Amino acid sequence: MARQERKRVLAFAALGWAVPVITRLAVQSRYNEAAFWGALGSAVGDLFRPGYNLFLVGVFNAVPFVALIGLSRRTRRLLFADSDHVGHRIAVYTITVLLIVATGITSGSVWLNLFGPGRPSSTAVLAFVFIPLVLTVVLFGLYFAVPVFVALWRSVKGRRGQIFC
Repeated sequence: MARQERKRVLAFAALGWAVPVITRLAVQSRYNEAAFWGALGSAVGDLFRPGYNLFLVGVFNAVPFVALIGLSRRTRRLLFADSDHVGHRIAVYTITVLLIVATGITSGSVWLNLFGPGRPSSTAVLAFVFIPLVLTVVLFGLYFAVPVFVALWRSVKGRRGQIFC
């Protein structure tokens, strides 16, 4: 694996790992009336604490992001022409934004359930295990559907060499 590709994989894994941590900081500092630095200290303390294990939550959440990079690397030549770097970038960036939104909403709702007003549910934490797996399956479908939509868009616009112009 080239050096540039390793950096990209690590960046996407870090992005996937950081989303639940950032949403936890936001929810905990908002609803527990704790300062941001107090919530950050609590999150750092809960990285490996039994019962919380925020690090493992981040690892589960990083699975769809790493799968996206692996999938885009392996299937780029199958789905896109050699000259169609724009279509590949649009597919990867669109799906990345959708993954960030989906994981942010999921982790935000779980953290809101645990730290927000009302009675917390212990089964809400199961979403951190199952939602990344579901997002990975949806990711495969989206990745293979984007080239079809790009081709349809181009055929409707009548411009095969330009995209979204």
